[in-house]
Amino acid sequence: ENPPVVIRMDNIPWPPCDSDILDFIEMFWSKKHMKHAYRIACRRWHPDKFMQTYGEVVDPTCREAVDQRLNSILATVNRCWEKKQESQKRL
Repeated sequence: ENPPVVIRMDNIPWPPCDSDILDFIEMFWSKKHMKHAYRIACRRWHPDKFMQTYGEVVDPTCREAVDQRLNSILATVNRCWEKKQESQKRL
């Protein structure tokens, strides 16, 4: 199936929940490899990478909203990663 000609907010498969993105990615794509899951999440949700890949087809009227959502997701990924690193240091 071909992707839509124009990508809008509702066409993007956003993570199912923001709070445990790393756990979700690790569970489905990188079993027991949290660092790999972190790298996958960063590549997938980094605003620059996303726009480099899909920027030409993102609807200009929702480009700012997409960018804000991507920044929010990446900030959540980074916070989750920092928490995981802190919890591993304690062990």
